[in-house]
Amino acid sequence: MEITIRRGDRAQRLNGVLLLRSPASVRFEALTPWGQPFLLLAATAESFTLWEVPANRAVTGPASADMTARWLGLALSPDELVGILAGHLLPLRDFQSAELLEADGLGPSVRLAGRGRVQQLWLDPETAVPRQMELQGGRTPMRVTYVGGGATEPPTELTLAALDRSLSVRVRYRQAVLGTGLSSDLFVLTVPQDTTIHRLR
Repeated sequence: MEITIRRGDRAQRLNGVLLLRSPASVRFEALTPWGQPFLLLAATAESFTLWEVPANRAVTGPASADMTARWLGLALSPDELVGILAGHLLPLRDFQSAELLEADGLGPSVRLAGRGRVQQLWLDPETAVPRQMELQGGRTPMRVTYVGGGATEPPTELTLAALDRSLSVRVRYRQAVLGTGLSSDLFVLTVPQDTTIHRLR
C-alpha cells in the first residue's frame, strides 16, 4: 500500500504494509525502496507504539486521538481510524437527529447531528458502500472520499482531507485481502532494549 501525506506544499510518501483488525487494531510498516522497515506503528484500543527504526527511537502510550494526530495529522480514535481505512465508516456517536437528504452529484446521503458536530454520509443506495463522508465541528472537521470497493471488497483508494487546514492523506491499496484471521500478537510492537523510548501518558 502507499500513503501520501500532504501538509501545505510538502508531501511525504510512504510505501509499506498495512494490517487492520476490527474494531481498533492497526499495524503499519513503512519500507525503504530496498524493502527494509524504517517506520513501524502498532496500535490497539489500549496502547500505541511508533518506532523510528533508523534513529532507534520510539514513542509509546495509551491509544487515543492525540496519538493518531501525532503521526497522521488527524485526531482519530483507534476505532475511527480502523473503520475509515477499512471502508466501514462509523456513524456519529450519540447523534441526536438524523435526516435523509435527496440525491446530489454523489447520490443520496444521510445527515447526523449532535453535540456541535454534523456528519454527512453518502452511501451507494444498493450496497450501502460508503462513497464519501464529511464531518463538521469538533476537533477534526474532515472529508473522506473513497474509490472502488463493494459489499465484499475493500476500497482501492481513499483520501482524508482536513477541512480547517491544508492537510490531506491519500491511501492506495495494491493487494487488499479480507478475512485473513490476523493474530492479536501482530499488533503489539516490542522494540529493542537499546531503543530510546518516550512514554506519553
